[in-house]
Amino acid sequence: MKKFLKSFWGGFITAFILSFIVSYLSWPKIPLDTELINGTKVILPKPGDSVGISFPQDGDKVEGIFIIYGSGIAFENQGMLELVDSNDQALLSTPVYFHAPDVGMTGPFITAFDLTNVIPKTDTGTIRLYEEDAADGLKKVIDDVKIRFE
Repeated sequence: MKKFLKSFWGGFITAFILSFIVSYLSWPKIPLDTELINGTKVILPKPGDSVGISFPQDGDKVEGIFIIYGSGIAFENQGMLELVDSNDQALLSTPVYFHAPDVGMTGPFITAFDLTNVIPKTDTGTIRLYEEDAADGLKKVIDDVKIRFE
């Protein structure tokens, strides 16, 4: 056995096994729904759950980069999220896609807003989840959440 360990193949196999063990132990693990992300436990709604914004909730303080998630239903599973201040001035908006398994069912969504370059002029605001009517372009509000900046 000593002769094998001191040979080229013995060293090669030993190095291979050690590098495999080190790689396995140091390989990044996939985060699960139960893990915390910046102090927020992210549990996305399941298809068919009630419609609305799950996080943040009414009265929560938002700053920097924060996530918004919930569930929605709209034509072609397309919705919009909009952050407005208390003067109804739009600060940020982004389209969202509801991941519904079938037409006519609710589906979860998740997105992030970046407030690092946005300076709100008021202390409070609203996050609106809405869909735009394809025929006339009117906004149909699905849910809204009152938030704080300060």
